[in-house]
Amino acid sequence: MKFLVAFAAFVFLGAAPLFAQRAEYVENRFRPPVGPYFLIDRTYYRIKGAEEVSGIGSYGRVSGKGWLGPLTPNGYKANGALGVLPELETRAAVSKGESILNAMLSGNMAAETPVGDTVVGADGAFLIDMNREYTVLVVRPRNWSALYARLNAAYREGDEGVKSRFRDPKFRVVDNVVYSTSMRLRRLHEVNGRMSAGSTLPEIEISAEIEGESAETQRLELTGKQVIAYSYRRLCWSGETIVEAREDHPGPSDMSNCRNY
Repeated sequence: MKFLVAFAAFVFLGAAPLFAQRAEYVENRFRPPVGPYFLIDRTYYRIKGAEEVSGIGSYGRVSGKGWLGPLTPNGYKANGALGVLPELETRAAVSKGESILNAMLSGNMAAETPVGDTVVGADGAFLIDMNREYTVLVVRPRNWSALYARLNAAYREGDEGVKSRFRDPKFRVVDNVVYSTSMRLRRLHEVNGRMSAGSTLPEIEISAEIEGESAETQRLELTGKQVIAYSYRRLCWSGETIVEAREDHPGPSDMSNCRNY
């Protein structure tokens, strides 16, 4: 399969079989971090604001931070995208359809509608059974060099409004995106990312074998409608240069580990 693209990124996954890692929806009401999250291998991925995330490199402003951060469900409001994709990697986990549905509803994913024990996409193409198990995929950059370069270019070329937005302590850039699928994958071979000319929306495609079908490898596209959770990073500066983006976990912001530059 060939594509005419402005930028392409890929990583081969060695055709390794998927591990039975679990992903589940959790909603913390009485202990931090408060709010709805997707929990994969003891890592919390945010759900609130997922409808704002177009993909890796989406950026915007976080809400719910400050001294009450641990007691406030952190939200996110996108206001741009970098328009470039780095080399990618992915990890897979298994989740019940009920957890996927809860994540969709908590993230205000209006494109999906519950019908009995199933969830049907607006175009009828995405359907899950709440009582079955499906594969969810976490897609992330393999390294941040391309994103750092693009962040710095966007900052240098931007007007005063853009510069002020990037300098805002609540500015965040998305680094992990959790995609739901309506199938159970047996073996994951490859993930590709591309940016079509003139677009800022990343297009993600995986090469995989589907459980219950032949061993033939199939190519499947992941779209923005399948984003159910995400994580983001805050920027670290040295003068007028962005030198790093560090993970911002749910709870209060901690900028102290940026001060060694």
